[in-house]
Amino acid sequence: MIFRRTEEKDKEQVISLWREAQAYFREQGIDQWQDGYPDEACLDLDVAEGASYVLEDEGRVIATAFISFDGEPDYLHIEGKWINDGPYGVIHRVAVAGDVKGRGLAGRLVEEAVAMCREKGAVSLRVDTHQDNRSMRRMLTKNGFTCCGTIHLTRDGAPRVAYERLI
Repeated sequence: MIFRRTEEKDKEQVISLWREAQAYFREQGIDQWQDGYPDEACLDLDVAEGASYVLEDEGRVIATAFISFDGEPDYLHIEGKWINDGPYGVIHRVAVAGDVKGRGLAGRLVEEAVAMCREKGAVSLRVDTHQDNRSMRRMLTKNGFTCCGTIHLTRDGAPRVAYERLI
């Protein structure tokens, strides 16, 4: 299994993972990613910034995430408190193919992001998710994240549960 930056050739597979996640959320009654986000324009920007990553297994993209160290405007205001005020990385848009869920791939993406944090001198990794996204919340707790409070997305004001993990 290879962790690497997303390439142009991967875009269709990444979009497919996002669409699969959107369908899963809809089936579970989770109001996350139900407005068309993330979309191809979002992916184009992520790839152009060099912040989109995939896990590839035998030529197939089986998981994806956005990892950045440019800060997150949505995290400027939190109802609660971040653990640390130092430099941080963010991980967003995590999606894993349904037929390989349960193999720890989201955790692998987190560990890759943590390794990148160490390389970049970030002291923590931050992430947010929908209140009802229990599988993501379990994964975050399992992988050493602490719930810090609630943030609100700039694009639509939706509340999200915010987590942070010290590196």
